[in-house]
Amino acid sequence: MGANLVRRPIRSLLLLALCWACTLSASAQLTLVGPLALASLKAKHGFPTFSVGAFLFGAAIISLPSALLFRIWGRRIVFLVGCALQVLAGVIGMFSIKYASIMGVLLSCFMAGLAQGLGQFYRFAATEVVKPSQKPFAVTLVLSGGVVSAFAGPLLAVHTSNLFAQLPTFFGSFLAVSVLGFFNGCCAAAVEYGEPAPAADGQDAQAREDRSAGSSRSEPLLTKSNDAESGASVNSGAAGSAGVGSRGSETLWSGSRSIWSLMLHPHRALAVAVATCAHTSMTMLMSAMSVSMQSDGYDETQTSLAFTA
Repeated sequence: MGANLVRRPIRSLLLLALCWACTLSASAQLTLVGPLALASLKAKHGFPTFSVGAFLFGAAIISLPSALLFRIWGRRIVFLVGCALQVLAGVIGMFSIKYASIMGVLLSCFMAGLAQGLGQFYRFAATEVVKPSQKPFAVTLVLSGGVVSAFAGPLLAVHTSNLFAQLPTFFGSFLAVSVLGFFNGCCAAAVEYGEPAPAADGQDAQAREDRSAGSSRSEPLLTKSNDAESGASVNSGAAGSAGVGSRGSETLWSGSRSIWSLMLHPHRALAVAVATCAHTSMTMLMSAMSVSMQSDGYDETQTSLAFTA
């Protein structure tokens, strides 16, 4: 439980849900617009689909220093940095489209990926503004912003691609990314953030992991003991990734629980493998869909409908 609960948790949760909706709407929009923008610039074969790869690479690489950033600067500042990166991604995209820069569009997608990677932590911030019994509801409410983005992102791509007749196609789409980033920042600045719960000692958490690993053959994965273990691990990971000076984050960085011991745990290794397969299959489909549908004669509305589905 956080050291101090916020006074208006529902307000903070709704703002965090809006933050996540803005972040994911921009991501969904770029997933659709990025390949089409590169194709309109006559990029060589393979470059249009790589726009999604640049985005995902940015989201992945920011996960490495995110723990240190959240620990040093705190939640509000780091989330605002993510929003600024989203605004910058849109600005770079606008100039790249105007001056026909292929590498600029890829850089814009990469910057948007950085913003997306930091936005992933909105759900963890949500767990710190409510009581422990309300954490599932808090996470669910924030992630429900993704439902809004599933419709908002593709629709924005359609209605902003030719927003300015005197400017190149997709200039307005990248402008929309910057506007979403600005609104995202306003919401993130207005959130009343809680304090992360103190994580369990590194040695105690490691002992629980060892006991869980030894009894995993005879017990189901989802038991009360494993729930307690995973709760401690999530708190340690979330506080380490988004915490401010908690003991769990200190033990992770000081080496008493190395990142390798965390990643090589069978349960975590399985989770990473499943997530990798899921994202790979998603990227293979979505990165080529917009360009393929356009070459087959489908208009932007039909393409956005396919992405929404």
